[in-house]
Amino acid sequence: MRQKGIALLTKFLDEEVPRLGNVTAIEQSFALRITSLHLTLVGVIDLVAELDDVRTVIDFKTAVSAYQDHDVQLSDQLTAYQLAEPEAQQVALCVFVRTKEPRIDWYLSARQPAHLAEYLAKAGVVAHAIGAGHFYKRPGRWCSYCDYLPVCLWDQEKVRETLVQVAPR
Repeated sequence: MRQKGIALLTKFLDEEVPRLGNVTAIEQSFALRITSLHLTLVGVIDLVAELDDVRTVIDFKTAVSAYQDHDVQLSDQLTAYQLAEPEAQQVALCVFVRTKEPRIDWYLSARQPAHLAEYLAKAGVVAHAIGAGHFYKRPGRWCSYCDYLPVCLWDQEKVRETLVQVAPR
């Protein structure tokens, strides 16, 4: 694993960094007030820079295999980042793939106004459901890095230890 990590970082420095220019943000926190929600949407963008001379919001990932194109097109995370950085012309995943021959895959996408509107409507539905105490489980590989895993596992002690409680308005 260590050797793959070194190989991926070396590959990134040698082949991908030269494609990046005009870095404007690294690990940039954001807070969005969405008028249809009573809570603020918060997050952290990995990188905002020019990728091949195009202003891009970039999220870094690691994986053991290639992503599917629909993973990028349907990524709520990238859509939220586009809302947070509306001047960006595109969003991208830069995936460090831990295969026998390590590689770096880029997945680019542009969010149109219709995509943003759809996301905002979805955020409203999800926020309303959570506020009403409805939390639908969607199991998958992402469970291992989800902050809400203790909720799904009914681990009330871990919920009290790790999650912030927001008082209703």
